[in-house]
Amino acid sequence: MEQKKNGNDYTHLLQNLSRLPRKIIALHEFDNVTEYVLHELCNSDCFNIIKAAYFVDNPDFDCFRGVAGYAQDEQFEGDESVVNDPSVFTKHLEHCAFNQKVRETSTASIKRSEQKDHELIEQIAQKLGLEAPSVRVWSLKHGNQGLLIFVHGQDLANQDEAFNEHLENGLHMLGFCPVG
Repeated sequence: MEQKKNGNDYTHLLQNLSRLPRKIIALHEFDNVTEYVLHELCNSDCFNIIKAAYFVDNPDFDCFRGVAGYAQDEQFEGDESVVNDPSVFTKHLEHCAFNQKVRETSTASIKRSEQKDHELIEQIAQKLGLEAPSVRVWSLKHGNQGLLIFVHGQDLANQDEAFNEHLENGLHMLGFCPVG
């Protein structure tokens, strides 16, 4: 079955996704593995996302917090060097204002809130400067939820089903990363 991405096949995207589990294992003791995986998913070799904010909602502890942020203009260059020397990426993150802003975001659990989910998500997106964002929510272990608020360069409604399936599968890889 041939899968196309705007006239091109998905081979390159799937190759990048298939390398992520190996990188997650190689970096398992690294403090910033979650940020690294988000950067890998968002870069132009994968889903080409302009800005993304990853959150974990833990209703058991009534906690919703930012875990990692990605901004294309703060993109890390030097993919393979991270596996050999993770401190290079950590130093890069010190200069990533958007990641810091996301990580500073913390509130009560959205799942437990009386307020409507979409209203809370809109407030967070506005606070982060994300205009007309897309949102993906997925289940994580221990009854938690992952939430990605992001801006994509293309209208995702016009993407084919395969692209959206690959995006969902990629986001689930964040569930294998520490929350921090």
